[in-house]
Amino acid sequence: MEGAIIGAVLSGTLPKLYSAIREAGEELWYLDARVQSIQSELGHAQAAIRDHRRNRYDMSDVRRAWIKDLKRFAYEIEDIVDHHVAKKMKRVHIAAEIDQLKKSSEGIYHRFQRYISEESKQKPQDGASSSTSGAPTSHDQGIPGQAGHEVVGMDKPLRELMALLRKSESPTEGKLKVISIVGFGGIGKTTLARQVYNLVHHEYPLHAFVNARGKDKEEILREILEKLPEQDVKGKRVIEASTTSIQAPQVNNGASASIQDPQVSCGLHGASNKVSQHMNDVQTQLKSRLGTKRYFLVIDDVHTKQLGSGIISAFPQLKGVDSRIIVTTTIQSVAKACSGKGGHVYKMRPLEDDKSKELFDKIVSCEGSPSEASSEIRKKCDGVPLALISIAQFCNGDLSQCEDAWRELRTPKEEDETLARMQRVLVNDYESLCSPCLQDCLLYLCMFPHGHPIRRAPLIRRWLAEGPGMGCSSSSDALGNFSTLIDRNLIWPINEKVQTCKTPGMMLEYITGISKSENFMMLSCDDGTAPQDIRRLSLHHTGYSDSMRVLQQQDLSRLRTLAVFYERQEGRLDFTKCKLLRVLDLEECNCVEESHLEQICKLYLLKYLSLRARASITKIPSRICELRLLETLDLGKETVVKVPVEILELPRLKHLLGMFKLRDYRSDERLIKFLEEKSMLETLAGIVTRKGQGFPPLMRHMWQLTKVKIWCDSEANDGIWTPVSEAMQDFLRRSCEMLKVRHSLSIDFQKKSEAFPNFRRAHDCRGNLFSLKLRGHGRLTRIPEFVTSVGSITELCLSSTTLIFGDAVLRGLSNLSSLRYLKLEATSSIKGPEQRSSEEGPVVIRPEQLKSLERMCLVAEQNLHWITIQDGALKYLVSLHLICRGLDGLSGVKITDLMALKEVALHSGVAKETKENWEEAAEGHPNRPRVLFIEGP
Repeated sequence: MEGAIIGAVLSGTLPKLYSAIREAGEELWYLDARVQSIQSELGHAQAAIRDHRRNRYDMSDVRRAWIKDLKRFAYEIEDIVDHHVAKKMKRVHIAAEIDQLKKSSEGIYHRFQRYISEESKQKPQDGASSSTSGAPTSHDQGIPGQAGHEVVGMDKPLRELMALLRKSESPTEGKLKVISIVGFGGIGKTTLARQVYNLVHHEYPLHAFVNARGKDKEEILREILEKLPEQDVKGKRVIEASTTSIQAPQVNNGASASIQDPQVSCGLHGASNKVSQHMNDVQTQLKSRLGTKRYFLVIDDVHTKQLGSGIISAFPQLKGVDSRIIVTTTIQSVAKACSGKGGHVYKMRPLEDDKSKELFDKIVSCEGSPSEASSEIRKKCDGVPLALISIAQFCNGDLSQCEDAWRELRTPKEEDETLARMQRVLVNDYESLCSPCLQDCLLYLCMFPHGHPIRRAPLIRRWLAEGPGMGCSSSSDALGNFSTLIDRNLIWPINEKVQTCKTPGMMLEYITGISKSENFMMLSCDDGTAPQDIRRLSLHHTGYSDSMRVLQQQDLSRLRTLAVFYERQEGRLDFTKCKLLRVLDLEECNCVEESHLEQICKLYLLKYLSLRARASITKIPSRICELRLLETLDLGKETVVKVPVEILELPRLKHLLGMFKLRDYRSDERLIKFLEEKSMLETLAGIVTRKGQGFPPLMRHMWQLTKVKIWCDSEANDGIWTPVSEAMQDFLRRSCEMLKVRHSLSIDFQKKSEAFPNFRRAHDCRGNLFSLKLRGHGRLTRIPEFVTSVGSITELCLSSTTLIFGDAVLRGLSNLSSLRYLKLEATSSIKGPEQRSSEEGPVVIRPEQLKSLERMCLVAEQNLHWITIQDGALKYLVSLHLICRGLDGLSGVKITDLMALKEVALHSGVAKETKENWEEAAEGHPNRPRVLFIEGP
């Protein structure tokens, strides 16, 4: 945490301070030296922290006090810069503030030197360990209270994994197959792997179960080598003396070489060669031991791709030898690296509600327990077995103690025996994020209440608006951090495209505790007094009275981020005390009125503003143009909001979202020149147009646009299509000039009788379009001509009242050679063979059609019938979603012909018999794809 703050000061805040000095005038040149001195002292502190950083729970009181001073100092620098930007601070004030900073930095540096001196006196002797709390420990050795065949909720995963284990690629030719089990810590990976091992290990002449946590490749392979001879083969114990002769070379601390290894003394190069040779000896003996025998290994808790792939490569892959390796890990990229092309990644899912209740009640064993309290506990545990068992054991029949359990989880230093396993999982997962910036991005998620869906795009925009302190200096950095959190299963995707996610309940409790102890973010549900220096504040549904007290009574002069998640109408919001706000998220606050916008327009440092839930707001005042740093403005989709044309002249505005239209429309040369030369607008997602005026003509001059959504008003006349068509042409043409940028276009034709109007000359234009979404009304019998002309489309979504999914549609889709994702949605029905006229033809997907398709989603309100997929068609299809409540059985789809299929999703309201039919079909598929039941696409 301290490293992130110092890094932010060095890379972001101090350069801004330099700029402030230059803006103040030439006579302040002498302040440069003082700023450089501050930077130098902070650099020394940063280097020392890197050298002496320990486990955060092992920190001495002196160090804690110094870190607190350092954070406050970083905040002071940040405040000076922000006040200068917001209030145009006078030169004399800048000089005085920097003089004070210089004195503060000297004091902090002297205290830091004293801390280093005191620590060196207390440093333990060589060879002694000062602490073991930071050592990595295993996530799991199996879930306590879940043993043998009584494990709750593991019957289906066990059945699926056993089927994968015993399936051979060919009935006559066996080979090594690696199955990776991946999932959140405590979800039951080790328990499942151990169950499988206990059931099948006797079928293999050689077998071993090892834990990889905290070990390197050599240690793991040596442990496997030592265990393999201990197995019983035909009733005889096999022991080879050569195993015991393997010893690690002694190269640490300059130790002299042994008589047996004289070359070790030749220096690091010789030692390195010896280690490499020793590693080769281990692998050679391992391959010799395995020979041509079948073997079965479980390698538990692999934590890096390099380690996983390195271990797997050490094992022979012989034709005709049907061996198996199971790897467990919390990291998806590690699972893929271990399994390779011929293996399988099995993702563990949380327990379903009924299984969660069964497991929790089994441990609690208290009759007459409050069902509401029990339900809330299970909901927060999110179906993680270890969490359910830990909390149930802690409560010991008294569910009123659950609040104490949450409090204990937030403070692992005061470890409770029943919660120790869950705490270690959470600590390991958090500490494994070696980058402080990644830790900050995870901590940031405690802003959102439990169960709240977190949308990826707005989250990334918030991170960017927070500034360099979040470690996200660009969109690619933010996307990378988000992907890492998903990859490590620290946040869970809600939909297949990972556009929304949520934080697991136990992880949310843990990071909430860290956030509070570090003053990273204050929540309205926090107990105790508020910290003096509030930088981020999130007000949740719970603790409404506390929320209002915080807003009305606390000092918010240093507040940078404010998010409100309650919907009550009473109370009075006052933003006049939040002068330094950068992020204001009012998505779920219905207390905001248009009068509040006048206050918001005075928040000159604001970069991110969300008003998504504001049905009462119908227009934005012209004063919005005073927010010169605003990057994102989200107005929501509940009502059409009129925005002033001046909003287009905001110099840093990148994303304008919602349902909006221009008022006081004008198109003068000054505005056009600004749009062409200085505008940074990338997203216009929600243009409402009726007569083709306003945004469509101006779009032609916005050269940075990459994402556009147009709402064609239901009362629009035919004259609208010419300006919209011309705007589309220019957008597509520019996409060809920006080949490395993904462009997306979405048009909603609302209630026009014609499904998709034919745009004049639009079909003559080529484009580099990644995503296209069209929504209309009426009958859709063929793909619009201009769609097929844009051959680069990768994602296509078409929605209409009645969709005729037949040969005409398929022919049009087949022209899109790059198509990877297809979604067809009918608000009434997707017609099947018995409803179709003879000229429409059957619904048959042939091998030459949709050859690149990987994901397909068909959505119908009423029915979805009879789609025939010929042998060899859709051979790359990985995900198939058939979202229709009235789906009848398999509906003619033979998923066994879809050899790449890994996921099937159906509407959760389909009949029980239909669910059983699809689950049975999935079990008979070579890949055993997961069958999900969801509410909607």
